[in-house]
Amino acid sequence: MKAALSHSERARILTGLAPFASGVLFVILGAAPAALPELHSITPLFGLCVIFFWVLVRPSLMPPAAVFSIGIMHDALSGGPIGLWALTFLLVQHLILPQRRVLLGNEFAHGWIGFGLLALTAGGFAWLVACVYYGALLSPSPVLAQALLTIFVYPAIAWTLLRFWRLMPATL
Repeated sequence: MKAALSHSERARILTGLAPFASGVLFVILGAAPAALPELHSITPLFGLCVIFFWVLVRPSLMPPAAVFSIGIMHDALSGGPIGLWALTFLLVQHLILPQRRVLLGNEFAHGWIGFGLLALTAGGFAWLVACVYYGALLSPSPVLAQALLTIFVYPAIAWTLLRFWRLMPATL
């Protein structure tokens, strides 16, 4: 008979799941109805914020399968084409990894600017894919507004995740 998991083993498992769980939580929060009906269609891409943060600070805890799953959940809850944001989030992960040292080695403002450029790139990519998917030239205004809103809220999301990250063990 197998022995029960020790406290440290349970803590290690929970720590390993925390980045993915935070992505799921923030995607669900982003899909919740807004207090102002006119803002419901334009919500921040909380999933993008979470993915950027965890790929930056602990990439081993945000593997492509987790990124893809968070994207699929975002697609399903947002009502958009399934796979659109999953593909976009994977592109974001691919773009962040080579820039980790640059983004981590500077002040928060540099990382925020990097996030901003990445959010605009992700929005542009998603807009382009949506245009192809729907076979029409869609207005880029909602995607631009969403990207700008996401850039604006990123510091609050990063601050929240940073507090949690500091509680995590350094190694898994």
